[in-house]
Amino acid sequence: SKYTMFFLFIITICVLSFLTYQRTQLWADNEELMTQAINYSPETADHAYLLRGAIYKNKDLLDKAEKDFFKSFSINKQNAYTVFHLGHLKQKQKKNEDAKYYYSLIPKSSVNYIAIINNSAIMYDEQKETDKAIKLMQNVLDSEEFIIPDYFYNTLAIFYLNKKEYVNAIKYLDLAIKINPYNYSFYLEKMDAMLKMNDFAGFEKTALLGLKNTDNNENILNSLIKEYFFNANYQIAGKYANEAISLYPNNHFACFILGNVFAINNDYKRALICYTMAILLSRDSGEYYFKRAAVWYM
Repeated sequence: SKYTMFFLFIITICVLSFLTYQRTQLWADNEELMTQAINYSPETADHAYLLRGAIYKNKDLLDKAEKDFFKSFSINKQNAYTVFHLGHLKQKQKKNEDAKYYYSLIPKSSVNYIAIINNSAIMYDEQKETDKAIKLMQNVLDSEEFIIPDYFYNTLAIFYLNKKEYVNAIKYLDLAIKINPYNYSFYLEKMDAMLKMNDFAGFEKTALLGLKNTDNNENILNSLIKEYFFNANYQIAGKYANEAISLYPNNHFACFILGNVFAINNDYKRALICYTMAILLSRDSGEYYFKRAAVWYM
């Protein structure tokens, strides 16, 4: 009858909906999805082993990641992504010679080649061979063969920062910012270089640009607040401290600086409130307690 057909139709829709939901939940858990693919065809699942290994590596489950990468590599030794992940895993394990071996297997034509040079340079730097690291990266830049990503310029800038060659550091940070103006850490590094060069105007300009372009502004704001305060620009320091507290209510440093601004202006009651808030948010700073004690004394 038509009622029986309708009933069967409803049952079919419900079953299909349930199966679709189950499959959706499976896709939401990539690790489980890769495990199912491996169980289905373990001898041909090199991509599944690779992807599950990458998930384990990102979770710092390095032993599990290593097993999956080696299994993927045993199935397909030509997959440059697997070889790259093996090299990076060995680098994370501080087994640099093993990492260099796997990196050496990857040709220049691979999309991972720039990342390999970047990682190899980091290993040289960790071995106190910073000049060798810089030369390796500069050779890539001089060849003009590759499209250079922001992180490559940033790594090079950090090497120059550590060598106290601030002009070169700023040069490469500007290139990184040009490619990716939304990364707040680039601005912080450039601000640090500007301060080391005693260029407060450059520091201020970089900080304000960082505040304009990025969403994660707390560290930029704190650095700006600190420098304004120690340069005796108390009104501007207080303005940005207020802004930082409104955006990041748990910012104990901004509360502390605002307390200092109030104390300097003899507004001890409001200074007391700010110091107390700073202490409630971070009980480990002796300076916060000392300043509050001084305000109680006043």
